[in-house]
This record gives sequence, C-alpha cells and structure tokens, in this order.
Amino acid sequence: MLQRDEARYSRLVAKSDEPEPFVQVDENHPAAPNSARVSVPHRRVYIYVNVFSLSGIDTVAQQFDCHFFIRAMWQEPEPGDEEWQPNLVFMNAASPVELSEVEVGVCPWRKGQRGEKVMQWRADCRGTFREGFELQHFPFDVQALTITVSCSRPSSEVTLLEDCYTGAKSILRNQFTVMTDFDLSGPWMQGEIDEEMRRYPLLHIYFIAQRRAAYYMWNIALPNFLLSVLVFTSFAIAEEDLADRLSVTLTLVLTSVAFKYMVAQELPRINYLTLLDKYVLLSFVFLALVGVQNTLAAIADRERSFPIADVSRYAIEALFVLIHVLLGALSLHYMFLEWKKLVRLKEGLLTN
Repeated sequence: MLQRDEARYSRLVAKSDEPEPFVQVDENHPAAPNSARVSVPHRRVYIYVNVFSLSGIDTVAQQFDCHFFIRAMWQEPEPGDEEWQPNLVFMNAASPVELSEVEVGVCPWRKGQRGEKVMQWRADCRGTFREGFELQHFPFDVQALTITVSCSRPSSEVTLLEDCYTGAKSILRNQFTVMTDFDLSGPWMQGEIDEEMRRYPLLHIYFIAQRRAAYYMWNIALPNFLLSVLVFTSFAIAEEDLADRLSVTLTLVLTSVAFKYMVAQELPRINYLTLLDKYVLLSFVFLALVGVQNTLAAIADRERSFPIADVSRYAIEALFVLIHVLLGALSLHYMFLEWKKLVRLKEGLLTN
C-alpha cells in the first residue's frame, strides 16, 4: 500500500480573512448569480416574421431550410438605453443562421401609449433548422415544423410575444415556396419559458406541413402491388417444373427487396416501421410464402398424396386478399388520425 507523504501533500484551504480574488465586471451577465444582478427594467419584445420561402424539408436528415425576415420591437423604458438589444438566438438551428441587413433603431411609425419611443431590431435570416419527425403514418403524415427563438437574457428581463398589433400579422409567402412533397400553412406562434436553461424565454414559430402521398403511392405502393399480383403467374406453370416456378417467384422476391431499399432511402434510421414499411415487408413475406407453396406443391405432386397444391394455392389467394383489405383499412385509419392531428394542431395554435 502506498503511504501518503504528509510532508509533500497538504490540503490548501482558503482562509476567510483573505482578500476577494475576483472582481465582477458585468453584474447583468446571464451567468452571474441573481443576487449580484442590478435590477433591470422588464421589456416585452414583440416578434414579427415574414417568411419568404420554406424549402428543403429533408425527411432523412429531419431538417428544413427557411428564409425569412424577422423584426423585434420593444418599448424602451424611461430613462431609456438605446444600446439595449434582445440578443435573439435560434435554439434549433442546425448551423449558425446567416443574418444580413441587420438594423437597430427607433421605430418611426410606432410609439408607446404615453408617447414612449419604440425600438426595433430587424434582420434578413437564412438558416437550416432541426425538427424531429413523427413518421409512424408515413406517407400520410402531418409534421409541425418549428423555429424556436430565444434570447441571452432571462425571463425576468424579457418576455417574447407575437407581434399582432396595429395590423401586423406574420405571414408565409406560399407564392415563393415551391414544395412538391408538402402542403404548408402557418406561421403560428407560442411563447413559453425554458425551465431547464435558467428560465430563458422561448417563442416557437410553427408551420404545419401535410405530406402529399401521391408520389409514394404511384412510385412505390402500386409497383409493389403489381409485383405481388404477378407472382400468381407461377401457378400457370406445371407443378413438376419446380425450377421454372421458383425462378419466377425468386425474381419477384429480389425485386421486392429493391423496393424495400428504395423506401429505406426516403426515411431516417428509425426504430419503428412506417405504414409503407409494413406494406413492403408484408409483400416480401407474401412472395416468400408463394415460394414455399411452389416447393410443397412439387413435393406433393411426386408423392401423389393429399392435394396440397390446390389447398395451398387457395390459401395463398385468400391471404393476398386479406392482407390488402387490412392494409387498406389501416391506411384509412391512419389518414383519419392524421386529419385529426392536423385539425388539433391548427385549433391549438389558433386559440393561443
């Protein structure tokens, strides 16, 4: 056992009579303790956005691009501090947001109720923002896209609110937004306080994106359905010609694998199956069962035993119908759930 050398190792303890080693130079810094801060007037900052384009909604990367104009206005208390700014930050930005044409100054067309001056900060913003997608019902899903605005000042000093006064209303210019995959609506705003980050104010800017499922239905679901139908052509080949039957079935199985890979390219690496995943996998399992049926039919033909060929063929046909009826009902159910989600999102955002 190592023996501790008390002569070489000693515990250093600061004495109470020693002078203070640090001098606080910024009492209003957000990291400073609350007890050390100088009282700062509370400001209500009103946010307005004009969204020029919302594009690049990437389901795999779970992010989207947005180009927008943002304006923050606040009534400056007396005595005022014209150098004060809200220091807005974008919490869910995937990379630093590019700001251009930044302006700070007195608003020439607004005043407080008692004639106080109103300050404004405005900028043109371009950025990529992260969003966790809910893809259980893909491709009939509805996504809420969010830009979360905060500031480097605590909520005791700043409250972030939507600017909807004197005719101001945040807008999304759909005429400049070319989206082939989604129908977009919004923006809506909701404010809150981040309890985990020292009670900083947050303002969420929401957009609702409803996916257009036609592309996936025509380019993935329909070809996959036709592959499942084509497997019945193997029943036209004589049962004793097992090699010819299996060549047809296994070719279709390999083609189904290619469709599964195609679906995987459209989705992130998630730990659950989407609706389209379920359909492609069930089609793959169905084709594999047809391959098993081909083999059993050939064996039964050689043994001249129980007519398993006819029974298994009828079972396969019934299974095909059952799979598609159930998946059709499941698709309608998922579409209804997403419609309810869309209505609930809009009602919840409109009432706040």
